[in-house]
Amino acid sequence: MDPFKEQKFYPQDHDQPFLEYFGSVFNTVYIGLFPFFTIRDKDCEKYDFNKSVEITLEQARKQDRNFEKLKATNATIYSRNVNYPTNEEILEQGTIVSWLDVKNGAGLASNSDLYKGLKTSIGAYNKDYSRPDLAKKLEQFTKKTQVWAPAEGQYDVITLRKIYNSFILLGKRHIIVEDEFLESRKELMLGELTPEEFIEEISGKDYYIYSADQSLLFSLDWDSFFFIICYSSPSVEQVVEKQDFEGFFANFNTTHNWEHG
Repeated sequence: MDPFKEQKFYPQDHDQPFLEYFGSVFNTVYIGLFPFFTIRDKDCEKYDFNKSVEITLEQARKQDRNFEKLKATNATIYSRNVNYPTNEEILEQGTIVSWLDVKNGAGLASNSDLYKGLKTSIGAYNKDYSRPDLAKKLEQFTKKTQVWAPAEGQYDVITLRKIYNSFILLGKRHIIVEDEFLESRKELMLGELTPEEFIEEISGKDYYIYSADQSLLFSLDWDSFFFIICYSSPSVEQVVEKQDFEGFFANFNTTHNWEHG
């Protein structure tokens, strides 16, 4: 299957291996892990570690007029936490903390256990897969060391800067961005955008970013703490290594649920 012709940029069947799914177009799939980070030279006590906070309907109405017509509801409403570091602060003062360091610091056995801890922390597992023991170890470590965990289902600003640099280094400046439901399609010319402007162009639901010549694809799925990089050219592999994306190469058995493999 050609993901570009079919407009399906991520396996709908989470048990299907990535290399099998993308094999007609790409021969390499890299699992990129969203980074943990800390803030340099800042008083971390003034920051909150939660990117979003629960708010009331009345608070939502004050922030966004679209909520004015919404009647009372039992649904939980979340808003951006104003005490979370801004994009500018993360880009200027943020330092990546590797999964290896987090894994070792939290006393976890593997990246799979670290990933299970992250997914448990957002309630992404049912009771058969949930690992509150791993989530607790992870939370204790991040709070003690003032390390921010990645958010799920969206590109963070550190990763987006690396994505921008990857396209620039490869000379691929005509970029296509598609949202999760393929309802919004943007064409960007990176030569006309700074990294910061590129980051501002990407919304939380923009899941698919690829070069116009379809030789390089960045893709992700909801509730995930990783993204995938798909390509075939050896020159792209050099860029992936140069940008120091933390992660691993998919083998013929690697699926979306790689942490259970």
